[in-house]
Amino acid sequence: MDKLSLKDLGLTQKKVFVSWVIGSLCGAGLIAVVLVGLILLGAAHLSWGGVSSAAPILLGALVYAVQGLSEEVVFRGYLLNVMSSRWGMVAGILVNSALFSLSHTFNAGFSIIAFINLFLAGTVLASLYWLSANVWLVSAVHAAWNFTLGIILGGVVSGTTQPVHLLTLQMEQGNWLITGGSFGIEGSLSCFVVLVAVRAVLWRRVVHRYSITTPFPQR
Repeated sequence: MDKLSLKDLGLTQKKVFVSWVIGSLCGAGLIAVVLVGLILLGAAHLSWGGVSSAAPILLGALVYAVQGLSEEVVFRGYLLNVMSSRWGMVAGILVNSALFSLSHTFNAGFSIIAFINLFLAGTVLASLYWLSANVWLVSAVHAAWNFTLGIILGGVVSGTTQPVHLLTLQMEQGNWLITGGSFGIEGSLSCFVVLVAVRAVLWRRVVHRYSITTPFPQR
């Protein structure tokens, strides 16, 4: 209906593998920084105690790759494009990120901090999309974040416990603002701080790239 091509959706045919590798490293790196913050605060502990076979790990990677790609094609590839073309880039990013956050409303342990963090994550992914015009890269960031948190670390991913994991992430019982509660570390203050910092850096680049001088400019 909107006459968008695959290229318009960010499904470029150039450097797909390279984009996926770079995005994966970024997504895994972000979750690692969040985890380090929680460990330093004494709110999280890692231990051995997961699967020893590679097959379920690889299957988990495939599942998250498909999930990440499908969600990013919908939210950033399609919806962000349509919203930004109609309402301007800033409004498009804000509304798109709010919808992305609200789509997790019924996940276990969803809280105001979880909403804010997912909203910030949406702005980070949207900024990456506008800077790269590459949905493969953004999808890899999304997939690697979930895969690293759920399958590698054995943590709760947006309120969902993963049955297969390589390590075991244990959270201290206490203030849910610090630990994220049953939603997992994505609902923690450590995650909030990291996302705010990353979002600030990326947004400066978006403003420079698109010469944004008004609150709601057209794309």
